Amino acid sequence: MDLDVRRTLIMQMRLNYRYAIVYFFIFIILAADSANAYQMCSWIGSQSSSANEENVQVVRLECDRGEVAWRYSRGALIVQIRAPNFNANDHPNARICYRLSKKHQNVLLYDMQGSSSSSQGLSLLFNSPEKTDDDHVTCTQLPRNGLVNLFVELHRQHSRSIQNSRAWFYYEIFRNSELRSAFDPADIRKDLKSKFYENPCSVRVSRYLNNHYFLAYL
Repeated sequence: MDLDVRRTLIMQMRLNYRYAIVYFFIFIILAADSANAYQMCSWIGSQSSSANEENVQVVRLECDRGEVAWRYSRGALIVQIRAPNFNANDHPNARICYRLSKKHQNVLLYDMQGSSSSSQGLSLLFNSPEKTDDDHVTCTQLPRNGLVNLFVELHRQHSRSIQNSRAWFYYEIFRNSELRSAFDPADIRKDLKSKFYENPCSVRVSRYLNNHYFLAYL
């Protein structure tokens, strides 16, 4: 083989090798960003490292469906759920619904009615701090800004049993005419029961795209 041709081939191989390295790192970065996007749907954690019972931790989620698990609940947790690409004019009857997990125990959930800076106007979502039955689902109107703020705290009667306390619930946003305000509450709960149980509880992440759900299972 001619020496010049050989040198040209070697230089081309080195150049291709460099391009391969660059593309590899770009792929790693994009994969990391994608993983972070999926993590915005659900959150699983435990009490803050701070021993201060007045400490408040904030969790921000941006999905139509997800899961929140907070173990060894100390202090309080604010969960901000934002519906991505939400337009209230297009979805005037949008609802957000919650279902307690069987592992939920001794923790109260409140709707802060769109306010993340004030403890006033809290609305209790579930009357009991524990999971009572498999049909226990509650729904509220989705605010026009598409943002829901939940306040989560340990029930005062169980303040000494942190080891056995945990918040564990699922949420789902219904945008279109799946749920309407004219529906009877009993019909809503029946409809939600079927929708929640059609999907296994191991659902961790989901994305809303072109009015369809794409689910990822672990």
